[in-house]
Amino acid sequence: MQTTNRPNEDALRQAVDIYRDAMRPFIVRQLKRVRGASVEELIGRGLGDRQADEFYRKLSENNDIESAIDLNYFPKVIRDNWRAAFAQQFKDDLTVQSTLWLIKTARDQIAHPGDTRYRGRVHQSPSVSYRRSPRTD
Repeated sequence: MQTTNRPNEDALRQAVDIYRDAMRPFIVRQLKRVRGASVEELIGRGLGDRQADEFYRKLSENNDIESAIDLNYFPKVIRDNWRAAFAQQFKDDLTVQSTLWLIKTARDQIAHPGDTRYRGRVHQSPSVSYRRSPRTD
């Protein structure tokens, strides 16, 4: 497989790391405000079986909820807990959810550069759908 020169790839990776590290405590803090369920339950509910298993495995290994939250979970966790935990913080601006999917897509592209599953994928959010342009490399 031919590799493509991507001069901004390191900068994008660093930006994604900064974003991930800032979002993890924010998500936990917001979910702690929800009554009647633990943060772990609120995260696990919105994930698919495989992701939920991965989340609980990481949680039991590290005993640290923040480090167990993968960036790929952010859009689902925030969408599923929007009213209870996030809507007020974002003044009910649903474009936040769309932006989370776009960031996840960018992360997927840099994390899996040769994987064709991430080309031209459509992401749906409650407010807006974006079509990712196929790569031309």
